[in-house]
Amino acid sequence: MRKFLLTYYQQVIGNVCSRQIDRSRRLYVQIDTDGDCRPAIPVYQEAIGMDVMSPFEVASGCDVVEIGRRYPELVMRGGIDKRILASGRKAIDEHLEHIFPAMRKRGGCIPSCDHGVPAEVPYQDYLYYRERCVELGE
Repeated sequence: MRKFLLTYYQQVIGNVCSRQIDRSRRLYVQIDTDGDCRPAIPVYQEAIGMDVMSPFEVASGCDVVEIGRRYPELVMRGGIDKRILASGRKAIDEHLEHIFPAMRKRGGCIPSCDHGVPAEVPYQDYLYYRERCVELGE
């Protein structure tokens, strides 16, 4: 990353910042990543001042609860295991009850599926998942 990517990221962010009309407002930097992003978080934070990252793929070992503890300043989106949504309501409840209490307490997280909901998730279970997100998020 340092050898091939960061120079270009720094150039893009520098160009965007130099063209920012209202400099009294903070510019936030978001990085979209696939796979296990944990090793990249400190590099992006140090090199380009990354504030937000997504989608935190559970299948790659990304647990937003654990990552949120390690990086309390990082805003996160994602962290809902799309495979769990196809595993039934009990599995959905267990997964969401692991994530929501910790993320509500921490703040700075928008729980969502990484890269969309797969076709094998029954529509009624998807609706159940959404209802539980609302209930646990209140």
